[in-house]
Amino acid sequence: MSFADLQGNENLIVRLKKMIRSGRIFHGCLFEGKAEDTEALAKAFVRAALCERQDGDACGICTSCRKFEAGNSEDVSFIGGEGSVRDRDIEALISAAMKKSYTGRPVFMIVRSAEHMTLRAQNRLLKTLEEPPSGVKILLLTENAELLAPTIRSRCILFRLASSSEGE
Repeated sequence: MSFADLQGNENLIVRLKKMIRSGRIFHGCLFEGKAEDTEALAKAFVRAALCERQDGDACGICTSCRKFEAGNSEDVSFIGGEGSVRDRDIEALISAAMKKSYTGRPVFMIVRSAEHMTLRAQNRLLKTLEEPPSGVKILLLTENAELLAPTIRSRCILFRLASSSEGE
């Protein structure tokens, strides 16, 4: 999956590519939209950010792209999806975030269905969002950012996706 595979949200994709090319990826990103859309965009974004070509999109042939596609990139962790995201899930994510990158590229922590984080889990994540380990990028995927604590939202840059039926 690369940005070229996605339909819609062209302006947002341009912004994400610009972040990758500049090397200035914000440590906390909140993707709001339909679950399948936020998941697809987050995967394309992470794959492009880890790509050895570093031109803003994934090449699909370098080692990083192949590892990501196979689901065994050392620099990517996913949690959440079904049910609530609990304190122990966030604890495992934070523990993984403390490990150094094998590639020297950013380490991405992706929380699916972030709106289902318990309040305790959000409070635990807050400290890491305030003072993330060097090189760690946390992506929160949600259908409704308003369901997250205001303190979580205030520490993330929001990317609101238009559904494919809405257009830009």
